[in-house]
Amino acid sequence: MLELGLLNTIALISIIVLGIPHGGLDAAISRKKGWSKTKINTIYFHVFYLSLTSLIVALWYFFPLISLILFLTISALHFSYSDLNNSKDIRIDALISHGGIVPIIIPYFQADLVLEFFSILSGQENAAIVITIINYLIFPWAAFFVIYTFNVIRKKKYSFNYTQLLLMLILALILPPLVSFSIYFCIIHSPRHIFIILNKMNSHERLRAIKETTFYSLTAFLLMFIVGYFLASSYIITDSIIKVVFIGLAALTVPHMILIDYFESLEKE
Repeated sequence: MLELGLLNTIALISIIVLGIPHGGLDAAISRKKGWSKTKINTIYFHVFYLSLTSLIVALWYFFPLISLILFLTISALHFSYSDLNNSKDIRIDALISHGGIVPIIIPYFQADLVLEFFSILSGQENAAIVITIINYLIFPWAAFFVIYTFNVIRKKKYSFNYTQLLLMLILALILPPLVSFSIYFCIIHSPRHIFIILNKMNSHERLRAIKETTFYSLTAFLLMFIVGYFLASSYIITDSIIKVVFIGLAALTVPHMILIDYFESLEKE
């Protein structure tokens, strides 16, 4: 049985309270881009978003190994583009170096502890397969990181992002995986995303977006509590919490990434 302890409990609460609300801005982003200006388009947006979220949950139930790999891959893409501020000329070495923090570096440095989390999410055999894959991926990641380091020194580009990456490498090495992930997700990723989005809005749009974010976040918290309550009858309470938080996070990440990364990249092209 996984023992959370004080630090991991604080980390989980932080992910729920501070991390999840940044996805609540997606409706405002959709409206800002002109996709949800009419009522019918707003309905279409919500139906698409909820359908895709439900699909991810269903896929995780039937195909936990594929779903875990998919979640880690999507996380790598989303976090790397976010770290590099969605620049048009992102180099592959920078993209892979930043993208590897969550799916490769944290699991590699804390393999035993991450194996416990992955076992809860996908089963012990599937978790072992994923950890084995990560142990192989660390070598190409290290090669790209060396290239990235050389380019940062030579061109003085991405110096701030690179320093942030070094900090995360140190934290991933010395802290429990849930704690290092929560620091990255709640202190680096989410606040930056929220600030950038709100900063592009006028005062009226910003107030509306904050109200919507509050509503969506409270709804998500309520749904997570209800699902966790029912899971608690079949699983250990700790396992239930881990399942609800991370499968819920995965379900919200896919439509969020499509909106933030894919559609924005199309617009830039």
